[in-house]
Amino acid sequence: AFAGATVHDCFNWLSVLVLLPLEVVSGVITQLSLRLVSVFRLQPGEEAPELLKVITEPVTKLIIQLDKCVITGIAMGNEGMRNRSLVKEWCQADTELSAANKSVENCGLSFDSSSTHVKCRHLFASTELSDLSVGLILLAASLVVLCTCLLLLVKLLNSILQGQVAKVIHKVINT
Repeated sequence: AFAGATVHDCFNWLSVLVLLPLEVVSGVITQLSLRLVSVFRLQPGEEAPELLKVITEPVTKLIIQLDKCVITGIAMGNEGMRNRSLVKEWCQADTELSAANKSVENCGLSFDSSSTHVKCRHLFASTELSDLSVGLILLAASLVVLCTCLLLLVKLLNSILQGQVAKVIHKVINT
């Protein structure tokens, strides 16, 4: 933990020592942020786009998709929704245009003949597992991925912080 905190502190100090003079001299970070805002055409008071969601959503949709209608129904106190599975089984649910001209999912239980419904194509779409089992499997898998990434990060930092860099850090920390 102490080594991790030290690496974190060194990263913070090095970021300030490198980026602050760079920004003061050239204004490169200000120019970069102005260009990003202009590219995304953000207006004051408008919600910023979720950049990470663009990367993570396709991957998570391959693993699991949750039925938002069931979640909303449970939150609203609909007792009929408590016995339904949270794991989405049918995708491309019937959509209708709302007043705001947005596509919203129809949470009705009946399927119209005009809408097309296909079986979802995620990892847990056709399983007979309970929601608890699916949740525990996902929890275990995410913990394994998290620990693996942390171990690889520590190994990478250890390999980088050897030699002359390690001597400099030891001198700075020990003083």
